[in-house]
Amino acid sequence: MKIESLKVDGYGVWSGLKLDRLDEGLNVFCGPNEAGKTTLMQFMRSMFFGFSSDRRRYLPPVHGGRPGGQIELANAEGRFRLSRHDDDEAPGPKGSAVVAAADGTRHGEPFVGTLLSGVDEPTFNHVFAVGLREIQELGTLGDLEAAALLFRLSAGLDRVSLVDVMREL
Repeated sequence: MKIESLKVDGYGVWSGLKLDRLDEGLNVFCGPNEAGKTTLMQFMRSMFFGFSSDRRRYLPPVHGGRPGGQIELANAEGRFRLSRHDDDEAPGPKGSAVVAAADGTRHGEPFVGTLLSGVDEPTFNHVFAVGLREIQELGTLGDLEAAALLFRLSAGLDRVSLVDVMREL
């Protein structure tokens, strides 16, 4: 799956933000403290996994706008638009996902898991959406400790760490 663009209608400090042409590889968002980097990461997590109680602190948006947004995705099956809004205008239950395919077909919340190829939220948060805190923690470790942490972050069968398996053997 490739994230092609995202549009924040309203989430935390962001209102009317549109990011097009994201790179197929690594995308790094940098800026000064309080610029909204963590908010943007939490927005992406909200789009894929819902408005958890922790992420609801970003709602309602500080500068107005409809709470929620969209992510444009592409995979081997085609192109999709994932939308999630936390208001009464949203189709279906408040905060639920709507996935629209290029041909107009609409899918609900379960299809988001299909788009993510079954990647669960902890794996997404530790492998695909890493924040400054996680990177800083790596910098304080020695080579072996860092390698062990990276192995632990990578998901095995039911998130079993390769390091833990090797330790047991």
